[in-house]
Amino acid sequence: MNEGILSARWMVPAGAALAILGGCAAAGALGGGVLTPEQAPRYAALAPFEFVRLRFFDEARTGAMDAIETAVKGYADAINRLQRRPVTAASGSVRKAELASDASMVTWPAYFTDVNYVQLVRPAVELKRFCEARGGSWRTLERYADDPLTVLRSNPIAVFLEAQARVKRHFAAQGAFAGFEELRDVLASDVGAEMAEEAAWTNRRIDRLFSAEGFRYAQRLDAFGLFSCEQSGSGTWWASILPATLVSRDPSNAVESSLVRIAIRVYAAKPKAEVQGSRP
Repeated sequence: MNEGILSARWMVPAGAALAILGGCAAAGALGGGVLTPEQAPRYAALAPFEFVRLRFFDEARTGAMDAIETAVKGYADAINRLQRRPVTAASGSVRKAELASDASMVTWPAYFTDVNYVQLVRPAVELKRFCEARGGSWRTLERYADDPLTVLRSNPIAVFLEAQARVKRHFAAQGAFAGFEELRDVLASDVGAEMAEEAAWTNRRIDRLFSAEGFRYAQRLDAFGLFSCEQSGSGTWWASILPATLVSRDPSNAVESSLVRIAIRVYAAKPKAEVQGSRP
């Protein structure tokens, strides 16, 4: 398992970990109805966190979703057995919505692919529509634009230069190709180019496993960050919507999707530390 901190500045209580795991839910489970502007007034009487809890915890813990996930996992396991691939059990907690012990935050699993990333933007979209249904004005205060896969990727140019220099040092230490320095340089460059190509291939594979393009599209739509809802006459509240854990799809099964566990928190008072971007 590979883990990396997404961004210390966001201070997600459980720790922002990036995990490579298999056995996520299928792309077919992505649909989940997004709250429409016409539906939002039904929830307007709720307090902001009551709305978050209802939409992303209570309503997310349904038997129907469990049945869909079980059916898809069974199908994936059957395919794996037919193709003689190992069958691995996914952690049930990864695919479940969770409520923080102090009832201040919901962590909600959002399934997505490179072309279907509606679930990634759903928390921000629904909170915006809820805010507007209460007569408020929704604003993005700070966008989360970090790349959570940085810790897994390599820079091909850096890999090329490092490999080239390492091979040159090795030849020099061994006294190899003495008097034929140009040949030594060519061989070192060839090794560097091969290592750079391997790094580029690995980067592409990581992007596919984690549906990185879908994640980037969601970021451009302000899916994650710090937001405010200014309600005339009833004050302002703030919401933090952050990717806590990013989970890869099963590389051996095209029907499965990537997953982000999104941490959703509502603040009754202005979270100065986060607005100013201070580090812990």
